[in-house]
Amino acid sequence: MMLPKLFTLFCLIALANNVQEATGKKLTAKYWTGKFNMGVNPAGGWYAEIYRSPEKIGHLPERYGINATRVFSTQAYYLLEGKDFYPFHQLKSTHLWHFYHGARITLFVIDHVTGELTRHHIGKSAKNFVVEVKHGDYYAARLTYPGQGKYSLLGLTTTPGFEIEDYYQPTTEELITKYPQHKKFIKSLTRE
Repeated sequence: MMLPKLFTLFCLIALANNVQEATGKKLTAKYWTGKFNMGVNPAGGWYAEIYRSPEKIGHLPERYGINATRVFSTQAYYLLEGKDFYPFHQLKSTHLWHFYHGARITLFVIDHVTGELTRHHIGKSAKNFVVEVKHGDYYAARLTYPGQGKYSLLGLTTTPGFEIEDYYQPTTEELITKYPQHKKFIKSLTRE
């Protein structure tokens, strides 16, 4: 009866040390950014696009512009570490956040219609591994419990596919003017 408990304890210790069994390398933020050839995201964190659909769609909603086309979907790896954060921003497309490895993150979403702020926790100790952010909503992310050596490896799926012209990062003042009830969160999760 003691053996299963010891095995469980061993597994928890191995997970806590973040050791990759196949290579023996410690799974750090540096390991993942190197493995996936991730570059610094100007808004915060690390980023690498890994898939861009070869097919395009037209007849998109007005928010994309007249005669606009987009690829069906894009997929990227995204990594946040330590006290860094992804500031409040908005996309014209729907965004799915997938948790892969590391620490739990909190995704802060302000519904652009109702102004309601929702906090989603994503990670192994959270209820969710995938969270949808609707097009037009403002959202930001940070580690739930930031600290030295902590990171979160995530996936971002965007449909229709991500294009930089669909990204909008408002100023702190602009967001506070729109949503004064969320001033505390906005100030801590914007850069201007």
